[in-house]
Amino acid sequence: IQFALFEPQPPSPREFYSEHPVKIKVRGNYHQVGSFLSRLANMQRIVNVSKLELTQFELKGKGKKAGGRTGKSMNTVEADFTLSAYTLLGGIADEEVQTDS
Repeated sequence: IQFALFEPQPPSPREFYSEHPVKIKVRGNYHQVGSFLSRLANMQRIVNVSKLELTQFELKGKGKKAGGRTGKSMNTVEADFTLSAYTLLGGIADEEVQTDS
């Protein structure tokens, strides 16, 4: 997997938690991208993938083969999505909450 974009967005406070979205764009072959998304889904932390768009992205191989044909092209998938992680706003009961003041 090759990262083409990793752009954290401002947190969005909700009722009792805060959402921390990150815009991500990765490239790899179909199975690499699928494996990467699977690993995200199986993280111990709760994360959500949304606005997923898969597009074909073609990288040309280097060199020429016999007969004047270009080298093997590497068909690659580009996945553009938003990954959101979450944190509790109040934390655990009786825990001091730090505020930026």
